[in-house]
Amino acid sequence: MKKPTVKIPNGKSNRGWAYAGIAVLLVLAIVSCFRIIDRKKREKEEVLASFRSFIVTNIVTSRHTDVWWLRKDPDTAIEWYYLLESKKNKIQALVNSARHFSPDTERIAARFHSLRVGYVTPKGFGQAPITFLGRPDQTDLKPPMGEELGFCFVSEENCFKDNDWYTPKWNTGANTIAVPAVEIPDKIMTGVIYHELGHAFIWNKETGKRRGQEIDRSSDDRVLEELEMHSMAGAIMDRLVDGKYSAFIEKIARRNVREKSMRKVVASITFEEREGLAAMFDAQKTEAGRKLLNTQCALLVGFRICDLNGQGDKEKMAVYRQLESERGAH
Repeated sequence: MKKPTVKIPNGKSNRGWAYAGIAVLLVLAIVSCFRIIDRKKREKEEVLASFRSFIVTNIVTSRHTDVWWLRKDPDTAIEWYYLLESKKNKIQALVNSARHFSPDTERIAARFHSLRVGYVTPKGFGQAPITFLGRPDQTDLKPPMGEELGFCFVSEENCFKDNDWYTPKWNTGANTIAVPAVEIPDKIMTGVIYHELGHAFIWNKETGKRRGQEIDRSSDDRVLEELEMHSMAGAIMDRLVDGKYSAFIEKIARRNVREKSMRKVVASITFEEREGLAAMFDAQKTEAGRKLLNTQCALLVGFRICDLNGQGDKEKMAVYRQLESERGAH
């Protein structure tokens, strides 16, 4: 009787399939590695871009390049008076230089045709002591009223005590604008002044539509007001450089039109572009001027991206809040 035979599978064939499986796994592993490397590379590039932006804004433009015309508070009211009177005349000249740019600038300039100058110490804006100057031999603690506007300056010494003073600001209760006593290029300062005067126009206790009422700084009303003021100031500054500012903003916005992160949008602005922007406004050697310019430019780029995507105020408010959380836009 013939014994049954058992067929033994071909070992070479099984090994072939095993090798093929291993090869597929290796290919998948290599592809995954390349994807991880590519993602890490992109993340590294984003970090480097953010770092480059930080270097340009905070190191290349050192505060030691700023020129302070008031380093510490003068000893007497008479010294204050003669120093600040010349500054008041300069402010009024800048206001008049842009008076006819738009119906808004016309109304604002007409409303605040009278300025009272003064000074602020670092105890807090809207709190004592804020001193306004009358005649050379007189100081007055009573804030301006009605169509008279207060314009107060903060010395370098006081700004160093409280860095918050580096940002120009409007105070409703005192009917007063406060700015650091540092030289800021006229093309930027004109926009800054009208931005703060625009707040004053709305909030003036005697004539403004809100009549000095309090408002939550995080509210939609407050953010919408900031959108309006930044847009107006940007239009003024664009006029002063013959449309070059809006062209710059358009270029940055169009190449970032699909970007959701404003941090990445800002980081995409190259060193050369930032230098060109500073030169456009004569701000190459002023930290204060650059910071004001860069803050406003970032906001306007974000607003323009919203426009290009057919978005409205809701999205622009989100841009403002995103940038404010990053740097404290004002």
